[in-house]
Amino acid sequence: LYAPMLSLERISKQGLNRFLRPLIAIFNLVGPTWRLAGEAKSKFPNLQEEFDNDFFSDHSGATRVRLASEYLKVTEHIMVNLKRITLPFAAFHSEGDTMVDPEGSRRLVAEASSEIKVHEDCPGSWHVLIHEPGNEKTLEKTIAFLNRVNPP
Repeated sequence: LYAPMLSLERISKQGLNRFLRPLIAIFNLVGPTWRLAGEAKSKFPNLQEEFDNDFFSDHSGATRVRLASEYLKVTEHIMVNLKRITLPFAAFHSEGDTMVDPEGSRRLVAEASSEIKVHEDCPGSWHVLIHEPGNEKTLEKTIAFLNRVNPP
């Protein structure tokens, strides 16, 4: 799992989010297509350029209310059901991730019932781990994990 969106706790406490979160259900009913303020800028200019040139991407930098509401619902559901996860997994995350909370990955490893589970920190990275500089180490760790779970 590369920077999985398991928790939005840290993000939901930043800026206006702490005031908007309790009102999201009302906003969802009244204006599901409204855009919320957001920060979608990559710390890596070449990745941002790819995103900006992608025809299918929303270039507003803001998340729509309905989507934000669904993100919150699904992450809350996941976090209360972590113990039910039994499959082997590796969670790769960076403390520098401003899109989703790295604490979700740590909690996943701590609480999941899986016998084989690993948390890998990716220092110096942001959110798009396998496309950022230094991704070779992340990919090497991924291959090592897969070989551990399913030896050649």
